[in-house]
Amino acid sequence: AWAWVPDEEYMFVPGKVTEPFEAGQPAKIEVNGKVVSFDGKTTKQFQRMDEQSNQQIDNMVQLKELNEASILHNLRIRYDADNIYTSVGSILVSVNPFKLLNIYTTEILQRYQDQGHRNLPPHVYGVADAAFSQMTANLKDQSCIVSGESGAGKTEATKIFLQFIAEVSSQAGK
Repeated sequence: AWAWVPDEEYMFVPGKVTEPFEAGQPAKIEVNGKVVSFDGKTTKQFQRMDEQSNQQIDNMVQLKELNEASILHNLRIRYDADNIYTSVGSILVSVNPFKLLNIYTTEILQRYQDQGHRNLPPHVYGVADAAFSQMTANLKDQSCIVSGESGAGKTEATKIFLQFIAEVSSQAGK
């Protein structure tokens, strides 16, 4: 069994239950490979965790338990692996890496254009592909909302989105 253990730096971290316990009772939990003893006051703050949350999930709709701890943890482990894009249904969550990543190449753009957004990992190209596909199939205008705090990467995301639209539009006319 697993539990979300409160953590000062990350809010919650996964903990493997080594012995059964009840909330409010002392417990021993394995956290980051070390068995840690917790008092009853702390165990009251534990939340049940599905083991699936230890893995990166592309689309968080697929999480068996969708809560604050599972969302934050999934975004964190994806970010640590340079997977800055994560889906929640049709919504794309982007975490600014504050470094250059090799994920905007011509080859990657071409894959999203050729294979479509449903067959590939979450990416701003996937959102652009979905919008362009809907626009050309239904002959209706599309919109994309880009929101976030200052410095979150909204301008860069918009430029990348428009780059994809410009590229596929130029090829569609050929």
